[in-house]
Amino acid sequence: MSWKKIKLKYLANMRSGDSITSDSIDGEGSYPVYGGGALRGYTESYTHEGNYILIGRQGANCGSVRQVNGKFFASEHAVVVSHNSGVDNEWLYYLLESMNLNQYSISAAQPGLAVNTIKNLEVNLPSYDLQIGIRKYIDKKTKIFETIIKQKENLSELLQEQRQSIITEAVTKGLNPNVKMKDSGVEWIGEIPEHWEVKRLKNVLDLNPNKNEVNALKGLRVTFLPMENILGPNEVDISITKNIEDVYSGYTYFKNNDLVMAKVTPCFENGNIAVMQNLENSIGFGTTELHVLRAKPKQNITFYFYLAQSAPFKQEGVSSMYGVGGLKRIPSEFIFNYKFAMPSVSEQNEIVEFLNEKCTELESIKKLINGQIDKLKEYRQALIYEAVTGKIDVRDMELDLAR
Repeated sequence: MSWKKIKLKYLANMRSGDSITSDSIDGEGSYPVYGGGALRGYTESYTHEGNYILIGRQGANCGSVRQVNGKFFASEHAVVVSHNSGVDNEWLYYLLESMNLNQYSISAAQPGLAVNTIKNLEVNLPSYDLQIGIRKYIDKKTKIFETIIKQKENLSELLQEQRQSIITEAVTKGLNPNVKMKDSGVEWIGEIPEHWEVKRLKNVLDLNPNKNEVNALKGLRVTFLPMENILGPNEVDISITKNIEDVYSGYTYFKNNDLVMAKVTPCFENGNIAVMQNLENSIGFGTTELHVLRAKPKQNITFYFYLAQSAPFKQEGVSSMYGVGGLKRIPSEFIFNYKFAMPSVSEQNEIVEFLNEKCTELESIKKLINGQIDKLKEYRQALIYEAVTGKIDVRDMELDLAR
């Protein structure tokens, strides 16, 4: 096989995208905005038109690779790649995807990838005809993986929908299908068990409790929780600790058994909410993008953990969000005044026990499926790597290379 070592800068032109303010990005502009390899939103101007490759340059998507086509705005967090003559764009995309570019990022407050670093990486370049052959081989083989992955992702989404449906039914109708019902008088709730009461959350929960109760504590290590460390429903990274003096001012206070909720979209919609447990010295502080809910006496906080994941709560919450651009927030007033159907505490306990069991079952199945998806993606990446590096000789494959 005819291959030669060459630096990437001789295969393609690479440069960072342009600066754009968050105020210029929203959900309804004419042109997509890509930054760090991900879609950030839309705007009214574009920087590029055509078929390009983007490499995430900063942030969580540092080193990620994607193809874009048409008119788009590339932000400064993306490296825009356009292939030179004699280089097949699809082959180049697969090559860059196989290189695990994140390994070349500079460790700092957030990962960063220098354009010159990428340009000077050496790769093995096959002939143009062989690039085409490799690309077509990968296209054909990866379609099999992508079809199976998509099927499993759809199944995972169905499980998520089933979970929310079960939660919504339990927290709005109870567990007894034969119970006598009555009109709640609230449009988004509908009928409720006759013995339940319609309340506002302010009747049963305290919102953002006063941190003066820990004002006298000095020299204490406490948990520190950035919003992004709430990964999903009751899935929290509490590994960061700080001195209480460093976080007392300007941060949101909570303690064990408080319900902490991300107030920013899309985290709110994704159900990034958790009942705090095992905090350092039972105390935590988080960023101001969190709401904290504390149960009043004779209330089960886990019931409200599930209530906040129900379809009516999410739908009404999203409709009440304020702010412009890509980030909108849930106002305190929405949570404070939200109307819901309240069962007795004994029935709350029964509902929580039921939902804990059902959600654990569904989560186990979902984790199994997601593990299978991860394995399939690993196999796909291995196949791409072996093809673009010549470990698989595609000339020996009986393929119809015609499009």
